[in-house]
Amino acid sequence: MMMPLQKAGAAWLCVVFVASFLLAWLLTRYLIRHFSQRDIMAWANERSMHDIPIPVGGGWAIFPVVLFSLLLSPEANWRAMSLTVAGGFLILTLVSWIDDRRGLPPLARLAAQAMTVAIALMMSPPTLVVFSDHWPLWADRFLTAICWLWFINLFNFMDGIDGLAGTEALFICAGLLLIELWVGRDTTELFPVVALAGAVAGFLWYN
Repeated sequence: MMMPLQKAGAAWLCVVFVASFLLAWLLTRYLIRHFSQRDIMAWANERSMHDIPIPVGGGWAIFPVVLFSLLLSPEANWRAMSLTVAGGFLILTLVSWIDDRRGLPPLARLAAQAMTVAIALMMSPPTLVVFSDHWPLWADRFLTAICWLWFINLFNFMDGIDGLAGTEALFICAGLLLIELWVGRDTTELFPVVALAGAVAGFLWYN
């Protein structure tokens, strides 16, 4: 006997969350040991929130989990958008990694972020409106880009305090999930949000 759609959908979301949590937990555990052995560390300075060297690169435990979930969309339109988001995710991850390892000028980081945001918005379908469809589409896109850039840098700023960025990400995922369930999204469209929540929770175990 088949389960009702709601129960079947909830079960799949639970599976995605648990699988993402376990994978990120294992990857974080491995990366801590790997980066510590190779002395890839953030050293304490006058601006640090930590007193001892700590490994950097925790985002690499989250990236593959979310990347895989983005590619699970069965619909062509959503898959194309997911590929765009995944590409932007990869660019920002690489930029952050280079900045952690060698340091990048603020202007270079901002340029990479702006390019990523611009490409993602240009690839977005015209039906995707963030603020209001009473405005011209270019105005909505411009304001969305400004807010997106602000949020990226705000999140980067929070990343220096243990648990703050991860906890914030979990609250954002919970809010998005509630909104998407309220408007009746298909279960498969919720996979990236649930996968991100699970991956962040697995990372937070060690954060």
